[in-house]
Amino acid sequence: MPPMTFCTAWAWAAGLLLLISVTSCSMEPAHLLRGRRQLYQSHEPNDAAEPQQQQHNVTLMFMASEMGLGACTLLKSALANKLEVNIVGWHPKDGNSTTHAQNRESLLRSVSREFWLRLAQMEPSRLVVGVDGFDDVLSRAATAREFATRFSYFGTEFVWSGEVNMFPAFRELPPEVQQYYPSYWHNETGVPEAWLGLPKEVPYPFLNVGGWVGTAGRAALVMKAVHDLLRCTLHPKAAAAEQPQPAEGASPAPENATYCPPHDQAAAQVALVSDVCRTPGDEGAKCMLDMYGQVFFSGYRNCEGLIPRIDGYWWNSKSGTTPLTVHYNGMAKGTCFRTGAGEYMQSRRTGWFNRVDVSPDTPVQVTRASFHGDGLLETHNHTFGELCPGFKGQGLPW
Repeated sequence: MPPMTFCTAWAWAAGLLLLISVTSCSMEPAHLLRGRRQLYQSHEPNDAAEPQQQQHNVTLMFMASEMGLGACTLLKSALANKLEVNIVGWHPKDGNSTTHAQNRESLLRSVSREFWLRLAQMEPSRLVVGVDGFDDVLSRAATAREFATRFSYFGTEFVWSGEVNMFPAFRELPPEVQQYYPSYWHNETGVPEAWLGLPKEVPYPFLNVGGWVGTAGRAALVMKAVHDLLRCTLHPKAAAAEQPQPAEGASPAPENATYCPPHDQAAAQVALVSDVCRTPGDEGAKCMLDMYGQVFFSGYRNCEGLIPRIDGYWWNSKSGTTPLTVHYNGMAKGTCFRTGAGEYMQSRRTGWFNRVDVSPDTPVQVTRASFHGDGLLETHNHTFGELCPGFKGQGLPW
């Protein structure tokens, strides 16, 4: 072989070997490559639009007597995900500041009532997601299809959001709450005796009233039960340890002590272990807690685990999930923003929903008491532009 031909052939072979070597060194299993593409690919909302018939199979519901920056932020994130939205408890300012303040105070104690009355009007099988109206926001993953899919995995009719803090404390509640609480082992679950009374090691073991998802039929029953409890019902020896002891020679305390929940959160803790939610021998048949953060993220106390990704598919490193909602409950209103996570998720530059054009004419259902004073509800269509004129998504929501 002539020298030139030999060198050319040698160089060609060496180049081929180098190409094979580089390719083999960088090769990864197919499932890892797919995962990496999914992790870093930009998911713009318009690229993944749901078919028209699937856009409105879920209703997002929240209570607001009027709209502020927090409520408008939540509304924009919902409409950017093409969710149908129903605002309940609507009572805009009427010019009488005293009347408005009284109405607002009344509404704060009647969230469950406003939910119940509206839910009772809806198709019982419709899926409804309820959140707090001024300190919640939705991730890019929170589409109607994703809510429906994740809810179906629970195999139940209603799911409460979970959190790390038990509020109120068990000692402030009727004894049956801790006795039958779903994140504790008890004798109805057929577990070893040594487990009885022990807590389950889950990331979010306690109910947070600021988030729930369920069929409208079951949700209406749960919210009515919470509302009824707020009207004061009797519980056997409720919170007996907290009751004052009778003076010497006085009559003993009655066998049935009255427990009056001071707010919806306390009433919901009692409802969780009542007949509307619990079936002895079949734990979770009617209601469950989102103990692993499959749907909700509750930020109390220090927003632990929340990683705000730029594409809006936020990450919860504590539970290994992508939450659909983020709730700045309690101290999280400060800590989630002090750490920078809240700003990154909601600012005009980095908030995913602020990159989505939502028409001012997008309809939003608003429900309020009838003007005729007949105790009925009236639901009307408003628009995003009417409710949040000129919304730019900037600043802190509180």
